[in-house]
Amino acid sequence: MYNHVHNGWIVEDSPVRALMHCPVPEDRFSWVRLLMAFKRAGGDEAVAREWSSHGDGYDPSGFTSTWKSIGMTGKIDPRLLYATASRYGYRSRKVMKLDGQVPR
Repeated sequence: MYNHVHNGWIVEDSPVRALMHCPVPEDRFSWVRLLMAFKRAGGDEAVAREWSSHGDGYDPSGFTSTWKSIGMTGKIDPRLLYATASRYGYRSRKVMKLDGQVPR
């Protein structure tokens, strides 16, 4: 899970749920950026591989080398994953308002 504060709410995001809302990009550049964001959100390699395998240009060895090359820091962060997923219907889960109020 990836927790953060947004508009006074503590928000819980699931990298797996978010990735599953995203279609696999046709171009390599966009695909790698989503993989980076997913990995940096705590995403699992097996989930990323399964998701990627639905793309037209999927190459198992290419996936492995790309995944291994992705570090945990850099300009691409989890926000890219959640922003992309939200365009396809993903919604974060509000956990608690900073003042202690629980969502209804």
